[in-house]
Amino acid sequence: MHPRAMVEGFAVTEVAAGLVLRHPQREPVQLVGVAAAVWLHADGLRSVDDLAVLVGAPVDAVWRALDELADAELMVARVAPPAASRGLSRREVLSLAAAGAVTAGLAPLGAAAAGEQKGQVQAEQLFKASEQARADEQKVKEGAAQQAQAERQAKVQQHELAAREREAEQQQKVAAQEQEHKTPMQREQQAKVQTQQQQQQRNEQTSKMEQHNKLEARPVQEQEEKGSAMKEKQKKKDLAPQEQEDKASAVQRQEQDVKAGPAKEQEEKASAVQKQEQAKKSPGASEQDEKASAVQKQEQDVKAGPQKEQAQKANVQKQEQESKASAVQKQEQQVKAGPQKQEQDGKASAKEQGQKVSAEEQAQKVAQKPGSE
Repeated sequence: MHPRAMVEGFAVTEVAAGLVLRHPQREPVQLVGVAAAVWLHADGLRSVDDLAVLVGAPVDAVWRALDELADAELMVARVAPPAASRGLSRREVLSLAAAGAVTAGLAPLGAAAAGEQKGQVQAEQLFKASEQARADEQKVKEGAAQQAQAERQAKVQQHELAAREREAEQQQKVAAQEQEHKTPMQREQQAKVQTQQQQQQRNEQTSKMEQHNKLEARPVQEQEEKGSAMKEKQKKKDLAPQEQEDKASAVQRQEQDVKAGPAKEQEEKASAVQKQEQAKKSPGASEQDEKASAVQKQEQDVKAGPQKEQAQKANVQKQEQESKASAVQKQEQQVKAGPQKQEQDGKASAKEQGQKVSAEEQAQKVAQKPGSE
């Protein structure tokens, strides 16, 4: 049995003593105590026992409240209690209420102040108890809902897992059947395809490794190239002072030749004039003059000998430096050009050095002839 309160058309107002119900076609009614709590929670879904737990009152008190509410036409239908738990009748309740034994139920609007205050206290207690019971019931419902949701999720996961296992087993069976039905030729072709795929994967791995090694070796190669370039620059810097010295010595020789040119011309003119004068004189005097001029020439050669030797030495040093520079350049070219070019350049440089040495020897011989005379 699930009692249901009459709520259509009623305007509910909460007061200190309980509830005041107003209807456009009826007189106002005030509910206090258990009757107010039962009328609020009797929604047709709860049983009498549920209402007793919810409002925090004995079951007999709930039945009495339902009986009073039905008499006041505040229930959709009267709910009759069982014979064993019927309790007091309405008349008994009214008589007890008149004697002051019942303090909760229907109360007229003009009730006394003492009864109103007492009913207010009881109504507050009932409301608190009903709210606590409602909260507990809500927690129980939420817990049950969460548990049901967890159970549903677990079942869904179990079904999904079972479906996956069945699918995997089916795939394995299909693969086994296909393998059994394949001919030896098909198996051989499949093995070849697998071998080709493995070989392709190995080739890709080796190419990746080679590219990685090249990338790692590139900085080392760049450093080596930079080092060789620095060496070439250093060689050029080392050869630059020698070239400057050679240029300076050549300029000095040119200046010496320019300075000595007029003096030589004057000496030659003077010697020519003396020869002419001696030719006009007697033969004996000419012989003496020739001897004197020869002596003078020898003296001049002896004086000019150190200067010539210095000039020859400077020329020899210059040739040696040029030969060394050309040899260094040729060696570098040989390293770049290869072994064949190196042999050819070596032969050519040896030939040039031999020619230069023979030229130097001839120059030394020519320089030694005036002294020997």
